[in-house]
Amino acid sequence: MIRDHALDHRGYIGSLTGLRGFAALWVILYHAWVYSEPRLMAVDIGVVTLDFTPLFSAGWAGVDFFFVLSAFLLTLPFARWACGEQQFPSVGPYLLRRFKRVFPAFWAQLLILLVIAFSTSFYVFPSTRDLFAHLLMAFNLPPTWTSPINGVWWTLPTEFLFYLLLLPLGFLLKTRSTRVLLFVLLLGAWVYRWWVYQNFHQQGVGKMVVLIGNTLGSLDQFIVGTLCAYAYVSNFRLNRPRLPANLFLVLGITVVLLCLYSIHWLIPGYWDGHWLLMVKNTVVGIGVASILVSILLGSKWALWLFGNRFMMHSGIISYSLYLWHLPVIVALSKWSFMVNYSAYRLPFMLVCSLPLIWLLSYSSYRWAERPFLKNRK
Repeated sequence: MIRDHALDHRGYIGSLTGLRGFAALWVILYHAWVYSEPRLMAVDIGVVTLDFTPLFSAGWAGVDFFFVLSAFLLTLPFARWACGEQQFPSVGPYLLRRFKRVFPAFWAQLLILLVIAFSTSFYVFPSTRDLFAHLLMAFNLPPTWTSPINGVWWTLPTEFLFYLLLLPLGFLLKTRSTRVLLFVLLLGAWVYRWWVYQNFHQQGVGKMVVLIGNTLGSLDQFIVGTLCAYAYVSNFRLNRPRLPANLFLVLGITVVLLCLYSIHWLIPGYWDGHWLLMVKNTVVGIGVASILVSILLGSKWALWLFGNRFMMHSGIISYSLYLWHLPVIVALSKWSFMVNYSAYRLPFMLVCSLPLIWLLSYSSYRWAERPFLKNRK
């Protein structure tokens, strides 16, 4: 059953779950492409070449979708407070909910991967210092940097730190003058990324990715989601304006694709200090926000794309999909049959990996996530 787009009394927006599922699937496609000997995904039609490579190579943008969506949904109670509809969210219950949402499934996977690392050579068992960093999910936090066993874990502290920052940021929604500070912080993320390039570009792209990918470097996307939540609560939640919902969907998709294709065309110049490196997160964040607005306005096209059963199911287990897809793909990429596979590996990789990813992800959701999500207040 496809759910309505409208915000219901529990704070649930149906198709946004499907949008989260799309984000998880896009990240999976990206890593499957990377571990299948990545190549240009182009099709020649006469004298015209259609290049679909960014649809695969830029699947990391699914993380940008997660950041904007999380900021939007978590800011809704703070936005209602700013509009005088409820009290400021209680700090204790808020932090407990965030903890239960993230850490149980993460710790369950960490335990399994540590057992594998201890009993096999597939993973390197972390040192004592790195083990504490894993337990606390403190991978990309200064002054030290720890490489996580599961490569996708680097985004988890980025998002969790925003959960903590949202408590003081929520106060800025109260008045027009303080909301201006949110825009200042958004611009501050540009300055921070420029500072990272100026000081670390000689250490290689990998170092810049780690530094730009932390909460400071992604703060503009979180703020875009925060401001979108405030606009939703204050302006058109109750009296939905007659705006072209499908147009917002098309504009959002266009903005995201134009940005990602631009990066694809610019490589490697993008990492050589191009201005798009400084503002990419904001541009993609605005595109995601436009897609989000189309859902809030009831776009039928968005409902068809994100409100279907498959996307909704993917969205429900999206966190576990995100956690488990890379270990499966990495393991299959080292399988001798996959290594010796003579044709292009990507289709075969997807066929082999997706059922196992779904099995592990649903098990993680069922036994490590859902028990902690019940009876939340």
